[in-house]
Amino acid sequence: MNWLLRYKLTNSELFKIDSDYCYYKSETLLVFAVRIILTFIYALSRIWVLFLRNFKIYLSDDLSFPFIGQDTLWQPVQKNPSFSWDFVKSFNWEKQYNEYLPVHLRKNSRLKAEKVAAKMGLPIDGWYACLHVRESGFRKDTILGKDFCHDINNYLEAIKEVTKMGGWVVRMGDNTMKPLPKMERVIDYPHSEYKSDTMDVFLIANCRFYIGSQSGILDTAYLFQKPIVLPNMSAWTFAFPPRKCDIGIPKHCYSRSKKRFLSVREILESDDNIQNHTRGIPLDDDFIKIENTPEEIKDLVLEFMSSAKKPLYQYSEKQELSNNLRIKQAVSSIDSKKFIVNLLNRQESVRTQYRIAARVYGVNGAFGKKFLEDNWEANIHNSNLERFKIEK
Repeated sequence: MNWLLRYKLTNSELFKIDSDYCYYKSETLLVFAVRIILTFIYALSRIWVLFLRNFKIYLSDDLSFPFIGQDTLWQPVQKNPSFSWDFVKSFNWEKQYNEYLPVHLRKNSRLKAEKVAAKMGLPIDGWYACLHVRESGFRKDTILGKDFCHDINNYLEAIKEVTKMGGWVVRMGDNTMKPLPKMERVIDYPHSEYKSDTMDVFLIANCRFYIGSQSGILDTAYLFQKPIVLPNMSAWTFAFPPRKCDIGIPKHCYSRSKKRFLSVREILESDDNIQNHTRGIPLDDDFIKIENTPEEIKDLVLEFMSSAKKPLYQYSEKQELSNNLRIKQAVSSIDSKKFIVNLLNRQESVRTQYRIAARVYGVNGAFGKKFLEDNWEANIHNSNLERFKIEK
């Protein structure tokens, strides 16, 4: 039964968030009954989907998650049965991604969480950053493999920079993660007695900014529209920092055939499958991803904290160019035969193309300036290849 029990379906507190955009705001008997029925239906279908994955048979995500309303969200004009980039652009996704939408915890959850936060030691008048570095213990699977998992020790220098600036750092995650060393103004929350669904959401909802991995918990930071710092990106076409001033850096990419690391320009101009952007299309065997160094992660966090103080922050020429190349690469990928065949094999709908395309034209973050300067035309690691033990 490992193929079923390895997944926790959701955080229960997410059902209790409040917003003017919520369809319902009270726990009526009717709402409760509908939730029970949907849970039963999707539990059965999800068991079937997860079972078939053991035989490398991938069914539509519609059978695993209740995507009710997404057709209206991503493709509101149903008279357009085929995919169209002109139709995507007409939605002006960039404006929508950058428009603030009020989302918050309900009062009773918030008051309860505030008392727990005080017990944790977080000062009422202070600020903190949330940090999540994905490890493999939670899922216990190999679907994403090493590409989305990272070493928390590479983030220690960045943590110190946040605390030097007067902030706290709250490490997020689960208790299978490697414990942090004792550090001043740092809370290793997953290994504390205070962990709960409510605190998981509260801590992210109230942080000043979020340093994260490309993992499911990142969506909660997106939901509460927190500023994002995203080191060690394995996907940049469809999972990019969403808003202006959000920044990230990709992992270093080594090419076996070229026997060297690729520059950022080469990565963005390549037609090869050089990133993990959609399930069912594996990473090309020619490429190996290497984590960002502690120095690079520290520099990225410092760059973010510096730019966050500048309301008229302007992207550099290389940041603008890299964003344009990212969009061009994404359009080419979505239009490719391999991508379309993968959707058909997974029984995905045209809606999936529109959903992913919204991220291509909607997000407006950037790669970090310093990382681009260091790696734009030639990767900085090529000057010292001997230090890396590259698999042949």
